Amino acid sequence: MRPTYPFHVLTAALFSLVTLLVGGTIGAVAYTQQRQLLLTAVSDIFARSLRESQSELAATYLPVQAQLGMLAAAIQEPGLPEPPERHLDMLVRFLESNPGISSITVERKSAERLTVTPLPHADARRRVDAPPQAAYRLDLAQERRSTTRFFDAGLAPLGGARAMPGAPAPVGGPSLWVSHVAAPGVSLWANIGLKHLSATLSRQRATPSTQLGMLDSAGHLLASSHGAWPEATDPPTLASMDLPILAAVVGQPVRGRIVTLELDGRRWQTLAQASEIAPGIATLMVMAAPHDEVLAGADQILQRTLLITLAGLGLIVPLIWWMSRRITDSLRRLAETAANAKAFRFSSESPRSVVREVDALSRTIQQMGATMQRFLEISARLATEHHFDELFDAIVAEAIAGADAGAGTVYLFKENRLLQPMAWRWMGGKAPLAPFAVVPQEAPIFDTALARPNPAQFVLSPGYLQPGLEWLGAWFPGQSIQVLLVPLRNRSGDTLGLLLLARSAMHEPYDPALVAFIDALSGTMAVTIEKQSLLEGRKALLDGVIRMIASATDARSPYTGGHCQRVPELVDLLAEAVATHPASPYRHAPPKENAREALHLAAWLHDCGKLFVPDYVTDKAVKLEAVYNRIHEIRTRFEVLKRDAEIACWRGIAEGKDAAVLQAQLEETWQALDADYVFVAACNQGERPLDEADIARLLRIGARTWLRTLDDRIGISELERRRKAGVPARALPAPEHLLADRLEHLVDVQAGDSQDNSAEIRGSMPRPKHRLNLGELYCLSVKSGTLTPEERYLINAHVLGTIAMLSTLPFPPELSSVPEAAGSHHEHLDGSGYPCGKQAADLSLAARIIAIADVYEALTASDRPYKPGKSADEALVIMAEMARRRHLDPELFDLFVRAGIPARYAALAQSERPGGSPRSPA
Repeated sequence: MRPTYPFHVLTAALFSLVTLLVGGTIGAVAYTQQRQLLLTAVSDIFARSLRESQSELAATYLPVQAQLGMLAAAIQEPGLPEPPERHLDMLVRFLESNPGISSITVERKSAERLTVTPLPHADARRRVDAPPQAAYRLDLAQERRSTTRFFDAGLAPLGGARAMPGAPAPVGGPSLWVSHVAAPGVSLWANIGLKHLSATLSRQRATPSTQLGMLDSAGHLLASSHGAWPEATDPPTLASMDLPILAAVVGQPVRGRIVTLELDGRRWQTLAQASEIAPGIATLMVMAAPHDEVLAGADQILQRTLLITLAGLGLIVPLIWWMSRRITDSLRRLAETAANAKAFRFSSESPRSVVREVDALSRTIQQMGATMQRFLEISARLATEHHFDELFDAIVAEAIAGADAGAGTVYLFKENRLLQPMAWRWMGGKAPLAPFAVVPQEAPIFDTALARPNPAQFVLSPGYLQPGLEWLGAWFPGQSIQVLLVPLRNRSGDTLGLLLLARSAMHEPYDPALVAFIDALSGTMAVTIEKQSLLEGRKALLDGVIRMIASATDARSPYTGGHCQRVPELVDLLAEAVATHPASPYRHAPPKENAREALHLAAWLHDCGKLFVPDYVTDKAVKLEAVYNRIHEIRTRFEVLKRDAEIACWRGIAEGKDAAVLQAQLEETWQALDADYVFVAACNQGERPLDEADIARLLRIGARTWLRTLDDRIGISELERRRKAGVPARALPAPEHLLADRLEHLVDVQAGDSQDNSAEIRGSMPRPKHRLNLGELYCLSVKSGTLTPEERYLINAHVLGTIAMLSTLPFPPELSSVPEAAGSHHEHLDGSGYPCGKQAADLSLAARIIAIADVYEALTASDRPYKPGKSADEALVIMAEMARRRHLDPELFDLFVRAGIPARYAALAQSERPGGSPRSPA
């Protein structure tokens, strides 16, 4: 992940960098230009020094040369005068007129030489050991000897002549000899002192360390701007004067051009220029200036520029920091606003800023947040609306508010591609749909809007309103109308319908941003409509399945008599009373809509477990009924016994026995058999309870035998054959009991049977050992009613089947209570009910409501084939006793009576009852 930095830090750093770059650039340019100027100035100084030095040297040399010619004219004789002092006065005047001459010499070819040297200061006198008053020194060099004499300023001799070994040396530093030949064999020499030229060069230095020097053709140093000038007799050199940089310049082959040299880590700007001050008099001017001193001005400018830049930076950076912090604060608050929008928190207000772009961005983000909030609120509202009609009304209301329209409606495609209006609203509220007719898809503006991918806008004149849109004229009388048609397309691109928004044309045209918002919202609307349509379709499918199950349950037997379809009506009436009646103990916390829906479903499905109960058990009217009424088989056995008695009578008569006695015995036997059959038939009906004597008589009757002569294991089913397999076949003819409990009468419980439930579900219902016991004596010996314990268990176990069936269904969380409510309607508040023996605290309100509705419908049903229906008063008396014994909820039963539900239910019974909808509680 790349590192990030605060905006004010980046801004301050950027402006600081820019300031440094600008300041540095300005300093660098100024430095470069100043450097160039200084280097050019150094070149100019070098050129000027060269010119001035040459001019000064020429100004000294040429006049001396001319005066030497004039002096030579005065010296005509070839020999030196005797005495030699004869021309002293003339030579001294020559020296006085030329202060720069250090000595003058007259020389003959014979090597005789006269030299006059001025002694201008004490140091010069001291160096030649002259008297203090000496002003001039005269050296005479002859073939045999050389002498020296001193004279004062008046040319008075001071002492005698002294012997001088060798030739005299010039006094006072470097010099330049100027010669002139006066006559054949006679020469005049003037020694020009160049110390003043060194002073001139010293004045012409560009910097303190600048060095200038002038050399003759032999490399002797004529003048120098640096170094202590020696008083030695030998001509100085650059080496003897310790001027290495000038020596390095002389050693360079380049002449007449500026050259940069480096010596001992220091860079120098140098020039070597050769010239002639007179024919035959050649000089070399060398100059060197150090860069650090030459460019000191440029360095100072650069330093000042940098200091000014840094000072400006010191002033600018805090200002930039402050300004960037101001901008950063706005951006930071914008980032917080965007972060809140990311977290779907839209309550914060976007900050304002003096920076136009930041302020525009702030307003844009605020508008974006408001749009997102509005979009999410509308989407949330549409997503939470479960009623189809209310959903369309919400769509129109939100669209009108979002587009600032005056009215609107939503159309859905119905059969034959007709656009059916589903809801209509104006700015002030709802409007009925009665005046609005369907619109054909081919209507002009509708056809145009459907052909476009985006919303279409139209302006309709009051005189032209196409069929189906006449209502717009009533709401906008005499006005042109702006119409915005937005196709409602699902995720597959299929058009579900159209959203129509209208307002007076006196308004500005629809804002493109609002149109884009409505267009985006239309997708959510279309998806919501599609989703709700799918939900409604699935609900309708589930309703149909539930009604089919309830109808199938009722249709299996006439004994149920529409019970599964009438109980939901009572449940809906009682549930409405629970929610709204003033006497309801639950009016302050009524059941929610999902709970009402779950209750309604449970009411429709409360007896669906009866599908597991065998038909003959449900419809069992006599004790011997098992698919058919076996009393007929037993009656046939009695008939066989009566025929056997009659055959025995006639056989006796044929054998010669007393016919009267035999007839009397036959009549007595028949009467006994008839009486026994009448008793067995009476026991089969179950209308009277049996006592032990009755059961004993049944056993005596059953002990009678009859003779079976046919095989009872042929012509039977595989199931019967397996049941008989446990008993070996008897040889024929075989005696059989008139009434018997045989092994094949026992039907075992099989895996998957409705009785095969866990003990947790069975609760207080003990499961019999066998699924069925069809024994004849066992069935006839039932003391009360017609059902054996096994059959009673099967009847009661229908609630187990209900629970088992409903528990396998993937109910959504809001309907997860359906299995419990449907399977607990036979529970009692005192715990004596079944299947689980629940106490009052364990019974839900839905289960208590269904229990009351189930009992009342069972008591008052008039279409049961096995009993007449009771009146409402009779049923309420029975139910009041059940409520007193806490078999039913006393508070709900009291509300049942107070709310007049029996009368309202009776009114429904008088009208044609369509059966209602399993998912549409009244």
